[in-house]
Amino acid sequence: MSSPFTSKPGTNYRPDEGILGIQTLLAGPTLRLRRLDNEIATLQMTLNKLTVERASLGAYVDAHEALLSPAQRMPLEIIRPANIYDLPPNALQLCHERRGGARPPRAHLQRLESHLPLDTT
Repeated sequence: MSSPFTSKPGTNYRPDEGILGIQTLLAGPTLRLRRLDNEIATLQMTLNKLTVERASLGAYVDAHEALLSPAQRMPLEIIRPANIYDLPPNALQLCHERRGGARPPRAHLQRLESHLPLDTT
């Protein structure tokens, strides 16, 4: 933008006679500045809505992708004996699945052995 006052900002210039010229010069840019501010505010609101939607959708996808992990698909027969080693010493509040895996490995193996045929010949 060209202006006859380009060299004046930042100086001690007193626009006694140029006030009307400066006001006329600023009319268009001031209006454009307001429009840009309004457009930025509208876009910012849209961006905020999309960010919230993305976070919600991302949490949904992450939670469901976790169900596909190899550890989630591992058979309980493998997980249960291993669970005894990672239980806290004073595990008073355990979920049903975890409590079932809290049996000592020997008891778990005895339960499996009871289903094997006695005669192996």
